[in-house]
Amino acid sequence: MGLRTIVLKLNKPSKRKCLVIDEAITNYNRAYRFLLEKAYTELKEIKDAFAGTKGTQNALALSKWVSSERSKELNQFDVQPFKDALKLEVGMTLAGYFRLKALRPGTSFPLANCRTGTEVERLRPVYFCRYDTGRSYCLLYDSEKNRYFAKLHLLNAKHANKVVPQQGDQEGKLTYIHRSAGVVERGKSKEAYIIVPLSFGKYQEEILRASLERPEILRTAKLGRKDGSYYLAISVDTGKAEEIRTETYLGVARGLKNDLCYTVADPEGNVVAAGTLSRTGQTSKNAAVPLDELHKAANSIVEIALEYKSAVILQNLLEKGDRLHWADDFMNSQPIYNCDAYIRMARLLAFKLPEKGLPAPVKVSSVGIFYSCHVCGCNSKLNRFNKDTFICTSCGATLEIEKLGSLNLARKLINYRHSTFKIKVRSADDGVWFISRLIGLNYFVPHHENQIERLREKISLIVDDILLQSSETWNRERNKKASIAKKIRSVPDFMKLIEFV
Repeated sequence: MGLRTIVLKLNKPSKRKCLVIDEAITNYNRAYRFLLEKAYTELKEIKDAFAGTKGTQNALALSKWVSSERSKELNQFDVQPFKDALKLEVGMTLAGYFRLKALRPGTSFPLANCRTGTEVERLRPVYFCRYDTGRSYCLLYDSEKNRYFAKLHLLNAKHANKVVPQQGDQEGKLTYIHRSAGVVERGKSKEAYIIVPLSFGKYQEEILRASLERPEILRTAKLGRKDGSYYLAISVDTGKAEEIRTETYLGVARGLKNDLCYTVADPEGNVVAAGTLSRTGQTSKNAAVPLDELHKAANSIVEIALEYKSAVILQNLLEKGDRLHWADDFMNSQPIYNCDAYIRMARLLAFKLPEKGLPAPVKVSSVGIFYSCHVCGCNSKLNRFNKDTFICTSCGATLEIEKLGSLNLARKLINYRHSTFKIKVRSADDGVWFISRLIGLNYFVPHHENQIERLREKISLIVDDILLQSSETWNRERNKKASIAKKIRSVPDFMKLIEFV
């Protein structure tokens, strides 16, 4: 499945329809906050009672916390059309929170980000969890005028009215963009929806035309307001692109002078290409990176990855930082992309790359990428000569800090695949002990047995056990073991990866 989002503008809705939309967004947010406040008082019970089948907390399992009784309480907010969507949104919010909490214990509950103000543009958009002609939302088409419309179910039965079609609603016959291809009949009963014309660009029009033939590509949507206008962001299944076999590695790191820096390396670690990505015009290091700029940066990275057939390697900034800033010049050495902006850009790449047939980005530890030598591997704080320059205290190699991070990222997987892991060997009177805390090995083999073969068999059993259990919890230590286990399984003879000490 190749999902992407298209954004359509609601074209000049009437004052009455604007009021309906604003009220729907406000009520949706009131109900969403109500559920989060309830969830906050029951976090431990929710985590234990609504775990998924593998022991982790997933959105679908957590959405079941909103019971039928709790769902009835939402009626006070007049959100009957959105109950299913609210359940899923709360489930997704809780799943994200539990996942982050496991990685970063200091993570705060997202209730603080759920605003209660009345300014609609500051509120989260209304989520439509399905495409349906009778509820939620759907699209309509006027074939005579080649115009597209959105049908939005925003009202409950109490507030539904018999609506007189306004000029433009039915100048031609509106048909559902749906496999049934039925015609919309209006004004015969109370309507709990509004119909609004849409405006869009050429790219969006191409996808809308495709939906006329394949309406099943239209999925969920979000309705929000920005800069005084209303927008419908629709998730579209464009199909899975043909898989591209990667040949190089593309590391993308944060920069001090530029937004992002990238390096492309071949399988031997040789640099194939390198460069920077920055916004045009003046940028402030303290200002948030706009969403459209994040999309542009992600699109540029995808283009580079396509050109060089690269697997994209990104920093994992959820666990530990990269210490890119320079303490002696703190105010002038802050990365232009803060952690939040980089993480948001990484999330965009997670669906933009697979759309083009490339694998999703690999996120690796940021620790040491601006302090580790690209020549000898020496990792030392002393290697950072100043804000902009790296000089290795071991071999003397030099490089601009701006280039070092992305180069080390590009080589991360290469170095990892060639690296060994150590097993301690301790002799005893009647045999040998093999010990590795990394994989949980503490194994004794008598002298009269084939020690290497017994060790091979034991490691194979340990690896099988780790891979069977690694997905059951979000435990950092277990995930580290799982990474080693996958590496062992990925090579023909894992004994060549072992260094006996």
